[in-house]
Amino acid sequence: MNNDKDFVAIFSNGSDMRIVDGKVMGRSDFEGRVEDELKLQYVSREQVKFYLENGNLQIEELPSSKNGTWLISGGKVEKLEKGKRYKVNPGDEINFSKSVTVRIEEQ
Repeated sequence: MNNDKDFVAIFSNGSDMRIVDGKVMGRSDFEGRVEDELKLQYVSREQVKFYLENGNLQIEELPSSKNGTWLISGGKVEKLEKGKRYKVNPGDEINFSKSVTVRIEEQ
């Protein structure tokens, strides 16, 4: 499938990580990329999964997520429901367990 767009997650220390279709993001992805690593104890090992379909990025909170995930889009904050996919736009932020946040950008 040709997705035509590349998306990256921007961490609080300015580093980035390319998001590919099927990418599962959790605690280990944040190690060394946030100022306060003590906050990582609240992030699940496997918290969300990303999907790329027709050039659009989607996110789904996984059943293993323990402390919730929030999508911040256009000033609106929405708590994700497990098993439901949400569209993610460039500039949106994803908050993991009210502890750490990444910004999504298009490359």
